[in-house]
Amino acid sequence: MKKITIITIVTVFLIGCDKLDEKLRLVNISAKELFYVVSYKDDLIYNDNLDINSFPNFDTVKVGIIGGTGAWEYHINKRGSDSTLFIYIFSEKNITEQIIESNLYQKKGFKVKDLDSLNWIVTYPDDFE
Repeated sequence: MKKITIITIVTVFLIGCDKLDEKLRLVNISAKELFYVVSYKDDLIYNDNLDINSFPNFDTVKVGIIGGTGAWEYHINKRGSDSTLFIYIFSEKNITEQIIESNLYQKKGFKVKDLDSLNWIVTYPDDFE
């Protein structure tokens, strides 16, 4: 009886969990570690809740979003400024208001069709030029 209960709980947990759409990949072919923020907004506003992620040199990072297959497309088209996803690249992990106000970062906007043509693999610095 205990095994059946455990199997039932595990099954319900696995079925009930939201799946991630991890098709977006960021590739850093620069010689330095960078940091990135993915946003649906064209203008980045400083706040303590910025989701700043490490972007190691010569590495690939999977960027996931909850919702399963097609979630990226849905969110970009529904939430993105002009149906665009923006990727911000910083050279420092500690982002300050001054860094944002002085535009000391690189930004690139991608529409779903742009990401489709890149097979959802965005390479830095090549795709930011």
